[in-house]
Amino acid sequence: SQKSVVEKREIAGHAAAGIGQNLVYGLWGSYILIFYTDVFGITAGAAGLIMMFTRIWDAVNDPMMGMVADRTRTKWGRYRPWLLFMAVPVGILLILNFYTPDLSGGGKVAYAAITYVLLSMAFTAVDIPYWSLPSAMTRDSSRRAGIFSIARTATTLTSVISAVIIIPLTQRLGGGSQEKGFFRTAVLFAAFSIFFYMIGFGNIREHVEPVKQKKEGLGNSLKVLACNKPLLLIILSVLIILTANGLRNSTLPYFAQYNLGALSLVSILTALSIPGMLAGMLIAGRDFACGSVLRAAEIAKEPVLFVCGAEDRSLPPRSTEKLREARGGRDPMLVVPGAKHALCWLQDPEGYARALDGFM
Repeated sequence: SQKSVVEKREIAGHAAAGIGQNLVYGLWGSYILIFYTDVFGITAGAAGLIMMFTRIWDAVNDPMMGMVADRTRTKWGRYRPWLLFMAVPVGILLILNFYTPDLSGGGKVAYAAITYVLLSMAFTAVDIPYWSLPSAMTRDSSRRAGIFSIARTATTLTSVISAVIIIPLTQRLGGGSQEKGFFRTAVLFAAFSIFFYMIGFGNIREHVEPVKQKKEGLGNSLKVLACNKPLLLIILSVLIILTANGLRNSTLPYFAQYNLGALSLVSILTALSIPGMLAGMLIAGRDFACGSVLRAAEIAKEPVLFVCGAEDRSLPPRSTEKLREARGGRDPMLVVPGAKHALCWLQDPEGYARALDGFM
């Protein structure tokens, strides 16, 4: 079926799976470094090397996982079954990351490296299919935007709330022992993450059948990327934001512990950021809260050049034309014959360049 109307329970299910995902990331992404150095007892240099190697491996593993997910064919769809397949492995590996076996110094580094890399791979095996799900839930671009918006709100709030409660939880559950506190908190978060993953799996449905298309080679894809300056700027900005967030989350516990004198102050520092974060979400997302891409296009003041491929199945020309009509039809639009999604430049580089030069 090619259903465009997505039921509320499906949207709620998608957001629930995102909550499960960010329960894992909230604990692991923010506290694993200080756990390694201050609880497990490995050096900051060793922990940094483990994380650096894992990020390098992610550059290879993430595209591989994307290809695996795209080629998955089950009775549940392509992306949805990964919530079922990986829920328990992710939960178990989260627990193992915060376990403290009695090992030698070298043994501890090896244990940390193995469990950290495995959790990173398991997390990717859920994360990439999860964020690909909206495109399989509906062809309606406005509805997809709404699904993304609700999921982003749910995951962001989960991350913030987790950051506020994690240290009080570790102190309460540990009874004076940081080892027990982090381990028991990991067990609790793993259980809830599996629960939310299962809610997502049980309620999400994939209504869009995959369209068989010729796979573009890696060389052509890189060529398109290299010549697409706006996309490169977006990628660069995302990398900067993710790096800044990662540094903030990883160093905040150290700042609270060693500059302010109490690890528990992490909760207060995080809570102080909530009003500004909520205000930013309301201001930046007010026109997308209901998934109204058409409304956003209508009120946008900047001129827009609409470019789409005639063979684009992800955002077909009729959808692009609707966006153009929402702006009164005053903006130029280029439809490239034979071009598929995001491949207009490759299909007709001269026509693409002329349209861009004329627009600029």
